[in-house]
Amino acid sequence: DLFNSKKVEAGKEELEILSVTKNGVVPQLEYFNKQIASSDTEKYLKVEKWDFVMSGLNFWMGSIDVVYDFEKGKISPAYKVFTNTDQLSKEYMRFFVRSEIMKKSLIGCSVQGASIVRRNLDKDMLENFKYLLPLIDEQKQISDILSVIDREIRLLEKERNALKKQKKGLMQKLLTGKVRVKV
Repeated sequence: DLFNSKKVEAGKEELEILSVTKNGVVPQLEYFNKQIASSDTEKYLKVEKWDFVMSGLNFWMGSIDVVYDFEKGKISPAYKVFTNTDQLSKEYMRFFVRSEIMKKSLIGCSVQGASIVRRNLDKDMLENFKYLLPLIDEQKQISDILSVIDREIRLLEKERNALKKQKKGLMQKLLTGKVRVKV
């Protein structure tokens, strides 16, 4: 009742190839430091902002997310793509699919596959899962608060990365003798 399956092939459209990781939806080239997609990506799926995507085999480890930082992209046909229904606001869905409740329900609906790492989703079992959701207005209020917190975390991560870079530069100067410490 919350999601509708979506399967639109990207065809020849030139789009960035994305991957779904436990860190979210990321450019494949950036994440793997190389292009791992096949040379023919016409059968890849087209995803758009607010689509819910999950790995067909690694979903239970958190390889699920909502396309948020990209307007459009291509994703391997091994992934599953969904849109949300009117029972979830788009913003709320973004946080809901990464929540512990969703992860636990996916783990509970997974069946061990060919290896201990790979698991298959028992779709029938998942469809019988019940979620208690707030009304749409409350979902929007919750997602507004979470979005502010999310932005603050991103800014703090940027600041941390800048400080790490500064520290690295200072360490280089100290180690090369360009700067000396006076005692």
